[in-house]
Amino acid sequence: RMDAQKKLLDSLMGINRNGSAPSKIHKNFNDPDICKYYLCGLCPHDLLVNTKCDIGECDKIHSSPLRSEYEETRKTQDFGFEYELENRLEQLISDCDRRIQRAQKRLEDANEQLKNASGVTTEIQDLYKQAEQLGEEGQLDESMQILKKAEELKQKKVAAIQENSNALLPLLPPNQMANLLPLNLALGDGLILSPNSQQSSQQQKLRVCEVCGAFLSIYDSDRRLADHFGGKLHMGYLTIREKLKELKVCFLQPPTH
Repeated sequence: RMDAQKKLLDSLMGINRNGSAPSKIHKNFNDPDICKYYLCGLCPHDLLVNTKCDIGECDKIHSSPLRSEYEETRKTQDFGFEYELENRLEQLISDCDRRIQRAQKRLEDANEQLKNASGVTTEIQDLYKQAEQLGEEGQLDESMQILKKAEELKQKKVAAIQENSNALLPLLPPNQMANLLPLNLALGDGLILSPNSQQSSQQQKLRVCEVCGAFLSIYDSDRRLADHFGGKLHMGYLTIREKLKELKVCFLQPPTH
């Protein structure tokens, strides 16, 4: 905690805020322990704190006075710091985009499994009808065989849905996990019912946020959506993406020394 407070005071008031001898502790923005990302206007470590994508605390000094000094000097001299920041942000966005692609693939696979299960449900219903008809005709042995086959298909369907929900659970925020109770999954085009009933009107169609990779539902409340779009994870990646676009426009080529 003391280190965090010291870092905040250093950032706001400068390294030499206590009047120490400049010859001993005076810092230059080019010193190795100065955060070059911060000098360029954005240290990604600050953006993702306490999120599932937390990359840890920055171990370098953030100094607003040194950033002001750098911004002035940067007008006439290129140090290559922006290029370093661009590379780091590209790594973060590349990692995020890979997570988004994996989440989208898993969601597509889950929806495909649900469609397949829908066909199984129709087959089970047909078998029950056949068994009932055979029973009415007095063909009890044949009816029992059909019922046994229907039960076997039913167990396979239950196992498939269980596997489906287990695959999606790690990808969902806690407030959406209840919607994946295995036996309450709708067998349709990616529609997931609430735990109450398959006839519930609170159907959830999931999609992946293309900025941060979180799962959203088209039936999320305005408050839930506002919490997501204003949340630290989404805002962090949105800021990173916008800064990366800015850098690519301003610094299309790596600096030459």
